[in-house]
Amino acid sequence: MGFKCDRKGFIIKSGLFLGSVVLMPQSVFSNFFLSDYERVLLGINEPEDLIKSNYVLRKEAGESFEQMCLKAKEVGIEIYSQSSYRSYNRQLAIWERKYEKYKSQGYSGKNILKKIIEYSTIPGTSRHHWGTDLDVIDKSQSMPSDPLLEKHYINGGVYAKMYDWLLENANYVGFYQVYTKSSQRKGFEFEPWHWSYKSLAIPMLKDYLDIDLKKFFNEMTISGKDNLSNDFIREYKESYILGIDSELFP
Repeated sequence: MGFKCDRKGFIIKSGLFLGSVVLMPQSVFSNFFLSDYERVLLGINEPEDLIKSNYVLRKEAGESFEQMCLKAKEVGIEIYSQSSYRSYNRQLAIWERKYEKYKSQGYSGKNILKKIIEYSTIPGTSRHHWGTDLDVIDKSQSMPSDPLLEKHYINGGVYAKMYDWLLENANYVGFYQVYTKSSQRKGFEFEPWHWSYKSLAIPMLKDYLDIDLKKFFNEMTISGKDNLSNDFIREYKESYILGIDSELFP
């Protein structure tokens, strides 16, 4: 295998504890029929061809990511995978942490959910579940305490050189920015760090859209579940799951 980008140790855990919240194991969905492929799309099962090295991506995406790293290194940029594949349980941990954070700040009901989904997905709906997407920083620069912020990627920020390079070069190896700054896009906020491997992600999104999310959410054990109404789910699907760059539409 070729050059690998550096990455912090990647840990996949199940049955985790987060304060008083217990993250349920994959068997929580045993009463809800899902095909093996649907379980992969929802993050319950891992894709079979994951490369678990200095990043965690499906094989084809990982090989293209390595090519991109090599090209970037020629101009002094060290692309670093801050986060790549993410399981359902890992996304649930993020959700529960943010739910408690916003609840402690005085938000309630649907307003908590709206704050969380500015940047984070409902567990089971993350593109990171597919092994096609990753968040990147430039390891050649000193890492801020909170690296995944817009200000670090634009207007001379610490990762602005890398971001500009990605905009010019990432498409050549199949990676596309998901949540662009386009005024035509709805849903999640601008994320200059989030890139997706197009040729694998598009067919996975197409198949994902066939899943009955309402039925799936009914089986979930998650804070704020009572606010996942039919209207909320419809808007979330149309504006957030599909609130992506047009190049990544199925």
